[in-house]
Amino acid sequence: MTRIAFCDDDAALLHQMQDFLEQYRTLRGVQLELFPYTKPMELLADIEAGVRFDVLFLDVLMPGINTVREIRRYDTAVQIIFVTSSSEFAVQSYVVGAYYYQLKPIWKDSFFRLTDAVLAECRKRTQHLPPRSAPPHAVSGGLHREWPHRAGAGLHPQRLQRDRGRQGDRLLRERGGKPDLFRLCGPRR
Repeated sequence: MTRIAFCDDDAALLHQMQDFLEQYRTLRGVQLELFPYTKPMELLADIEAGVRFDVLFLDVLMPGINTVREIRRYDTAVQIIFVTSSSEFAVQSYVVGAYYYQLKPIWKDSFFRLTDAVLAECRKRTQHLPPRSAPPHAVSGGLHREWPHRAGAGLHPQRLQRDRGRQGDRLLRERGGKPDLFRLCGPRR
């Protein structure tokens, strides 16, 4: 059973997402466990206590702690989908390896397509396929190129996001925790 949490301080949006997921569960015939949160500290307390989710819909603009970085300290496997009304945090979504960045308002059709995609990714992860080793020429510049599953597959997006997130974390530590977004996202020198 797939465990989906969503955390937003907007009660109307939280109800809408819960309604969409209930409709999705009925229409697709999938088993989903839903966990709504209105406070990021409650979500974080559950994650610290060992509760794990497969997918997390998270409002970026919530008061309090930097929730997503704290969550990543405890759970690196959860598929995080940022839900926000502002596009200014899109860069942060790449730094922490978010699966997707969904702008508000949320439309039912696009929400269903997004949910289809993220659940397919969750199923792929749980199949426990043996890792494929990359040929020696596929490693360059610190980014590991996944062995292609088909011709022209290129970089694996999840691995690329993870490696970019690690690079961003390193840069933040070097700068004393102060983000320099231009240096994180700007052209490499």
